[in-house]
Amino acid sequence: MVKTTTDRAIPITMRHPRLHSLLLALATAPLASLAATDSPARDVGWQTPVIIDTGVVDAHKPAIAVDSNGAAVVIWTQKDSIWSNRYEPDSGWSTARRIGPFAADAGFPQIAVDSRGNALAVWRQRAGAISRIWANRYDVVAGWGTAKVIDDLSAGDSALPQIAVVANGDAVAVWSQFGGAHYNILANRYTLGSGWGTATIIEANNLGDARAPQVATDASGNAVAVWEQFDGVHFDIWANRYAVGSGWSAPVRLEDAGGSASAAYVAMDPSGNATTLWQQADASSMHIRSNRYVVGSGWEGDTQVDTSHQDPGVAVASRIAVDASGSAVAVWHQSNGSSTNLSLWGSNHTVGSGWNRTASLLEFDAGYVGTADVAMDASGNATAVWQQFESVAPLTVSAWASRYIAGHGWQVAERIESEVPSAVDVQVAVDPGGNAIAVWSQQDGVRYRIRANRYQAD
Repeated sequence: MVKTTTDRAIPITMRHPRLHSLLLALATAPLASLAATDSPARDVGWQTPVIIDTGVVDAHKPAIAVDSNGAAVVIWTQKDSIWSNRYEPDSGWSTARRIGPFAADAGFPQIAVDSRGNALAVWRQRAGAISRIWANRYDVVAGWGTAKVIDDLSAGDSALPQIAVVANGDAVAVWSQFGGAHYNILANRYTLGSGWGTATIIEANNLGDARAPQVATDASGNAVAVWEQFDGVHFDIWANRYAVGSGWSAPVRLEDAGGSASAAYVAMDPSGNATTLWQQADASSMHIRSNRYVVGSGWEGDTQVDTSHQDPGVAVASRIAVDASGSAVAVWHQSNGSSTNLSLWGSNHTVGSGWNRTASLLEFDAGYVGTADVAMDASGNATAVWQQFESVAPLTVSAWASRYIAGHGWQVAERIESEVPSAVDVQVAVDPGGNAIAVWSQQDGVRYRIRANRYQAD
């Protein structure tokens, strides 16, 4: 029988008043070393976490993608470069290797894979005096290629890249780049057999900075990009759609609630329907809102996702995933009226019915929730992972997970690592069969290491 959380569960309470003070303390939190193993996991459920980086210096900001066969590629920042490791279901983890040049300011790595396991990675890194967007491709036969710059070489600093890959290996990358007066949103497209094209601006508002883009693709190579953009008074959420054969269209504003909006995310089903989430202020609080693009009819209009029973608590930092049918699962942080008391909540969206108006609490009375992520399998089940502050003295920050079972709801949360930890930057990817791999950065008493744990589905 599936165990589910209750909608009336009591939110967790965090007694420490400053989250960033806790984050600073992570660097000195002791942690026993963890022996790594490359043996493939076979038992049902979460396995034993393993270390997958080189251990030379601090390793941060892991990103992960999983292909249709359950093979995974992880990239992260380490020693002023980008590193990678690969997981194969039959053999486990390989040896970490560097995939980018050694240069200052390497960071914000992102990765996506096609149906055959080929991967494209993007990140920000200095080339001379300017931060550029770099890319490298992993081929399942030949391995990693040579990193190259893909942004507009005539413009200024670039930041915050994102990438989405089509099943056939084509891809779209987006980022924010300084154009002389303010930051613009640019995109570049990778075509299998031809490589990267020319970077182009995909937004048209010249009043202020455009930043924090996200992108998703469908099975045919169409894409939707979303971002936040300043209009002279506050930030709005905008979107643009790429159609194969005709290119980018005119950007569209997605929200009309009036308050400043930020932190947009987008996910797309194979048929080209897209669902977006963002956080937006109103007169008294902050809420999670959504808009959905339907092929043939366009954007449906924005709606609030978080539920009113938590008001006046602030709702922020949402993540979203969709399955093959277009159903969606969202997770977000929400307080119970105190800005320092965040819990992790979730809701699901069904095509034709909309968002479930009864949100579920994913975690229980264990501490302040930090980084969170969510991914879905082909059957509409989801896996959410997050960083949980369990205690202040001694400081204990752990990686947790919960699974959403379609038709049943969220299962009871469980800790997915067993050390006395300081786990940050938790991310997850899921294959079509529901097998998941979570990755995070964790202190071992000397430095931060990249750890991974795998969930084996039934």
